[in-house]
Amino acid sequence: MTGTLRNGERFAWWRSFEHFCVPGSSPEAISRDLDRVEGHLRAQTISYRKRPIIGRDDGDGWHIAYIAQKDELEDLRERRPAQADKYDVARAGGTRGNLGPIPPVGETSIVSVDLDEDDGPDADAPPGLWMETRRDTNSEGLGEFLFAAQHKDDDSTRPAFSRVWAVKPGDVVLHYWRQAIRGVSVVANEPEEDAGGVYVELHDRIMFPEPITLDDLRAEIESIVEVYLDSRDDARFGQFPFQINFPGTKQQALHGAAVTYFTAFPPSLVDAVPLLSAQFAMAKLDLRERDREEPDVDTPLGRARRQADPLLRRAVEVHAEDVAIEVLEADGYNDVVRVGKPYDLRAISTDGDELHVEVKGSAERIDSVILTPNEVSHADDHPTTLIVVDEIEVQIGEAGYECAGGRIRRWDSWRPEPDDLTPSQYVYELPVDGGRPL
Repeated sequence: MTGTLRNGERFAWWRSFEHFCVPGSSPEAISRDLDRVEGHLRAQTISYRKRPIIGRDDGDGWHIAYIAQKDELEDLRERRPAQADKYDVARAGGTRGNLGPIPPVGETSIVSVDLDEDDGPDADAPPGLWMETRRDTNSEGLGEFLFAAQHKDDDSTRPAFSRVWAVKPGDVVLHYWRQAIRGVSVVANEPEEDAGGVYVELHDRIMFPEPITLDDLRAEIESIVEVYLDSRDDARFGQFPFQINFPGTKQQALHGAAVTYFTAFPPSLVDAVPLLSAQFAMAKLDLRERDREEPDVDTPLGRARRQADPLLRRAVEVHAEDVAIEVLEADGYNDVVRVGKPYDLRAISTDGDELHVEVKGSAERIDSVILTPNEVSHADDHPTTLIVVDEIEVQIGEAGYECAGGRIRRWDSWRPEPDDLTPSQYVYELPVDGGRPL
């Protein structure tokens, strides 16, 4: 058996109890992913009369863990028959009691398929596209990380644990929350063990301008079912991302996301839902825009950088302007309007004095801001005030990004000096005096 151990656990299947109990007999297929093993079993099994079984190896040898019924896996941690223990003993070199002699190993052993090997016959590269399903009450870290605990309360293994272990840097993760696919992120690093589970960092989160709701998905039920049926022979998609009742019949219905944390997402499913395809294409375009504008991915802490998510970028900008308007009104400006370009706000005082205001916002702590050539030119020619609001608190709500707070700094009679500008979208170093605290 050549399966690679990871965290002391792997799964494999045998065609019958008799095949399993032979000491040294090899399984049909082996993987760290239980769903992958079950998918291979289903694809290779016609009759369940002899009851194929799935074994688990936690580092101390194989033990029978599941019996494959026609429609589901029977988990032996919930109810373990004495027969299973007898076959475990037989495999370890003992007898199987009144079940008869153990067949010779030559009659039952085969060459195992390692589903995790890159050159295995059923081990295509991981799909590269996944879906994370969050509970309605949990948006913490959405698009920032993945985490799956290894065990349930009854000490059985969570299937999502092995799936998260399978992701690779550069894979794309869709985020399903509050009965809608709301955005997409990119896997940043290799999975890591953490607090009894697996942890993966994400980056480049982009929330969709128009989330794909459950109603949107139901409207495309025919196309989704077609993808479902086409994917049944692919072990990677044994757990489909959505719950479908009676697929291919007049009573077929889509009830929501699968009851699990993490699933592989068939790429053809993107094209099956036009709204998802459109949002996905926009997100990929935004990532390309970011790559062109920010070739240096090692941006120093505090250095201004363009936010990849246009919705987040706009939410932060609007909040910063709202804060700046409050500051100006407290200063006696009773007529403040949003201009947009080439400056953000125009404020008129009770004495009729006009002030042009450039506003910059960030969810991070920054010591520089990005300026366009027009913004620099306008500040050279007109009396301008710069207001910067950084460290803005951002949360994800059902209606989108929600911003609050922030550190406020202000520079009056502001004119960016050429020595403080970095070409190609100017990066302006804020004056060391820190501005007038507010």
